[in-house]
Amino acid sequence: MNRIVSWLWVSRDAWAEARQAAERVTSQQLESAQRAERALRFAERGLSPDSHLPDGEANPPALELYRQSSYWALLSARPELAGPPAQVWDAPANSSDSPNAARPSERAREILRADFTSLWELPASEQTALARELREFTNEQLLNARRPLREFARLRARRFLTAALAAIVLLTAFGLLALKLSQKPDLARGKPWTTSSTYAHCHPELSECGGATTKIFFHTNDEMEPWFRYDFGAPLRFSSLTIRNRADFGAERAVPLIVEVSDDGERYQEVARRSETFDTWNPAFAPQTARFLRLRVARQSMLHLETVEVHP
Repeated sequence: MNRIVSWLWVSRDAWAEARQAAERVTSQQLESAQRAERALRFAERGLSPDSHLPDGEANPPALELYRQSSYWALLSARPELAGPPAQVWDAPANSSDSPNAARPSERAREILRADFTSLWELPASEQTALARELREFTNEQLLNARRPLREFARLRARRFLTAALAAIVLLTAFGLLALKLSQKPDLARGKPWTTSSTYAHCHPELSECGGATTKIFFHTNDEMEPWFRYDFGAPLRFSSLTIRNRADFGAERAVPLIVEVSDDGERYQEVARRSETFDTWNPAFAPQTARFLRLRVARQSMLHLETVEVHP
């Protein structure tokens, strides 16, 4: 984890240094790099097996293009060398250059300074070797020229990723907090309950009741006006409920559903009623203070629900 954090973190000094280095790359350097890449691309295309040219026939033109691409690539990496090709090739290596900035071999520099007509007189094997050397040199110089831009882009990507991860963490934290704040407490959690009858004993933690796979936590018989009742043990003040109907089968059995309250468990007062089939019902009513809460189906039916929550 520490290594990940260390990789993601970009210090202010490192960012400033990389940005300044990238800003020092001039438009002329970029133009030289583009010229080098174009010449390199055409040289590669000429030597490609797909060019359908006989072996060795494309070597001299490709070598000329490699010569041009290496010239422009060197100017891209070291713009202070601006001048005619012979002058650029004869310039000494810069002591601050990376190992990849080595100069071409003496033989390659002879070819670079020579007239293009002499390229056709070289043996094919030497043409191929020189083309390979100049191609590698060109690619190395282009890497050196673009290194500040690549480093700055890499640090920028790391900063963006760090910011994105931080935003995700914050949004997740705020989302969880909002969800927690939006969830009403269940005042009936752990309170005893009874039903008008018992068709089967349910095990919602196992998603099983009477041999069926279901999340209901009780199941009455088929009878006249089946009911479910909470006994809070003492008067409790509440004003809304969350009732989740059986989702897998028989949702229509729970309607019409009447919500009733009582102080003595004998005389009940209706506070809400649902006549249409539902998945989740959230009845809200004037605050009630009562010891008993009963849900009753006002007809011959069975009653089985997945959740009955009581909220302040």
